Amino acid sequence: MTARPSILDIATAWQAADEANRKGRGALGRTAASRGVSSAVVKEAIDRVEAALKSPPFFVIRVRRSGDLSQAGLAFLRTAPAVLKAWQAMEAAVTAETHVDQRDGR
Repeated sequence: MTARPSILDIATAWQAADEANRKGRGALGRTAASRGVSSAVVKEAIDRVEAALKSPPFFVIRVRRSGDLSQAGLAFLRTAPAVLKAWQAMEAAVTAETHVDQRDGR
């Protein structure tokens, strides 16, 4: 069974794709540095997202993760922000409701 990606995996993969789209080669290293993790952690997050989506690789050159995104990578780059925004909205709603429950003694 394939490991399911976490919201953190999706955010990390999106950041790497965005870095690649904006600045080209070295996107994994820049993403890793900004998140305080190794490039291997970023690669594994991307791998989990690709596997869960049953997607071709997001990057054209798989070995060094060039700055060139594949069609799948470009589609992910366009659509992932909606998923991340929906998660943030859900998180905020649940957090707000939790605070109401705590005030009401529930």
